[in-house]
Amino acid sequence: MFIAIDICVVIFFVAILQSLFGVGVLLVGTPILMLLGYPYFEVLSLTLPTSFIISVSQVYKYHKQTNWYLVKKALVFIIPMIPIGMLFASYLGNIVGIIMGVFLVFTSFNFVVNRMLPPNASSTRLSTVLFFTGLIHGTTNLGGVILPSVINQKCVVKQDKLATTAVIYILFQLTQIAFIIISKYPVDVTKSGICILIGFFAYAIVGKKLFHSIKSEGYTKYIRLFIRLVAIMLISIKLYDLIK
Repeated sequence: MFIAIDICVVIFFVAILQSLFGVGVLLVGTPILMLLGYPYFEVLSLTLPTSFIISVSQVYKYHKQTNWYLVKKALVFIIPMIPIGMLFASYLGNIVGIIMGVFLVFTSFNFVVNRMLPPNASSTRLSTVLFFTGLIHGTTNLGGVILPSVINQKCVVKQDKLATTAVIYILFQLTQIAFIIISKYPVDVTKSGICILIGFFAYAIVGKKLFHSIKSEGYTKYIRLFIRLVAIMLISIKLYDLIK
């Protein structure tokens, strides 16, 4: 089955992003491919399995450094809210994406995250933030960019941050895969398989080397920059959808 070159290029580069930050294929790849004219569920059938394979590979490598306290919190407070958010999604327009983009720009600054989730935040405060992360992800598919901000605040070593992000992101992905299966949306297995191969190649050959080359003290700075750039991209895409 023929697969367009633009899909291959996008998957390759967003797979490198996910290799570095634990998120990227779904978060960045989905809006870019939709902007190129591909339907939402076709895009999801390409990005979701690719993202899942990379996340599993990251967890396999760094599972011992996972913050399981955060994972358990996510399982309780994020995952149940994703399908609820999906129920709201069909009633909301592009304005939600713009608002979220602006919000993400602010959360890329350390002082904002410290106010939202201080280092000594109570369990209740953390649970509340994770609760809204799940609701936002289900509604807008943007929870993946909030997640690194939360984990960046609660983990110190870059391997801990990557592993914890990947484990929680797998929970996101499994929830979305279950939604697609239950809804019986058609999936082009050949195209999905090609995207998985491209994404895993980008992760194994390029992404892992880049991750190891980044010093731990600079990793936090790159995460914030990544979040800021993604937020600006999302705002631009949503504004374009509104005015076209």
